[in-house]
Amino acid sequence: MAARKTQWVLILALVLVLAAGQPAAAATTGRWPELKAITGLSWLVMDADSGEVLVQNQADLPMFPASTTKIMTAILVLEANRLDQVVTVSADAVKLPAGSSKVGYLAGEKVVVRDVLAGLMLAPGNDAANILAEAYSGSQEAFVQVMNKKAAALGMTGSHFINPSGLHDPEHVTTARDMAKLAAYAMKNQRFR
Repeated sequence: MAARKTQWVLILALVLVLAAGQPAAAATTGRWPELKAITGLSWLVMDADSGEVLVQNQADLPMFPASTTKIMTAILVLEANRLDQVVTVSADAVKLPAGSSKVGYLAGEKVVVRDVLAGLMLAPGNDAANILAEAYSGSQEAFVQVMNKKAAALGMTGSHFINPSGLHDPEHVTTARDMAKLAAYAMKNQRFR
């Protein structure tokens, strides 16, 4: 059990330190970086099992989550357990701004949720996020309501989601503390892990 706990703390630490701007080379040496070397404005390392915060800096500062939003999208889809469901890609799902990260799905294409989930996490495809949201709730707007409900249930008090992908919106915000809670929750799901 202690080895598992240490592993989870290190996984979360690595994710959050990398997200905070720590150079990847320093993170792969197996040593903790010096706190003064972490340049991110907001970060937090916590024990995923107990929720104990080990170290933090401005962990409740509202930030734009970008593609880390996809953690919430993925966990909701995984918990729905409809991975073999076949869905038709809508025109709305693939309508994205220029430069948007995408898998390249086409409107009218038939896809399997399991495959779209892989595109969500690996590409990371904003089109995949939209397709999954529509498959789960019927619309992206309805899915966002589920996202915010789940965030509240997880105690993510500094988060407000506007879309399933993390496309920038001034009202689409979270905190390092909330993302640590979400990551710890998601890592308990074997399929997500």
